[in-house]
Amino acid sequence: MRELSELQLIDQAGTSTVGLASGKVAMGVARQRMLPGEIVEIRTQNAVAAIRGGGVAETLTPAGATIPVTRVHVLSGYIDVTTLGYPGAPPLRLVAPSSVTVTGDTMGPAVALDAAARAALLSNLRPTQPLPTRVLEGLVFGEQARAAGLARIITEDGSGGDELLDVQGPPVDVRAPTTPITACPSR
Repeated sequence: MRELSELQLIDQAGTSTVGLASGKVAMGVARQRMLPGEIVEIRTQNAVAAIRGGGVAETLTPAGATIPVTRVHVLSGYIDVTTLGYPGAPPLRLVAPSSVTVTGDTMGPAVALDAAARAALLSNLRPTQPLPTRVLEGLVFGEQARAAGLARIITEDGSGGDELLDVQGPPVDVRAPTTPITACPSR
């Protein structure tokens, strides 16, 4: 999301919507992690982009203007774009890398994006500086303290979790499959 963007996140029964009132947002969707029938969309004042890959949407409506302008760009996969003025009309399918501009209720032609245009789109969406190391170390220490507290609760006698580990080495991918946890026998 570009700074000073205004958006609203809505998650309802199989549809996740990013309502973009102003600014610019980039989004990537991992289709393999979605359930059948789930939809992820970006909704602006005059257009809806159903995301099926990676894309960027931006509102270009100047302050005080009466006609909204939206640009939708697809960087990977494809995006189906419709205008809010014609809800029953078939969507325009944009295939990567391409772009379309919607002015009011009128959808312009799809335009191919070259490498320079793609880089320019993403240039103001990336953080300029990584988090300082001391901030990350503070997060690790806080999570270790929380885990130690949980260990004391689980052991019920307060003996567990008194030591904090010195975490060194590569970070752990929390999304990676783990060994299933089995239930503890009751006492």
